[in-house]
Amino acid sequence: MPAKKRPQPPQPRTWRVSLIKNRMEFVGRVQAVDKASAELVAASQFELKDHERTRLFIEEASP
Repeated sequence: MPAKKRPQPPQPRTWRVSLIKNRMEFVGRVQAVDKASAELVAASQFELKDHERTRLFIEEASP
């Protein structure tokens, strides 16, 4: 009888982070498990202020 496989933790994915101003401005890419954690990582990595965090556009980057 084969051994049961343990569930693997979710792998981090790459997320594109943009800031919406008059036009959408590309900020960078971050590695995170989900969209909410990508926002937190982007805020700390790119030193975003609170009012800038409300204007973030985050989408999963294509491979």
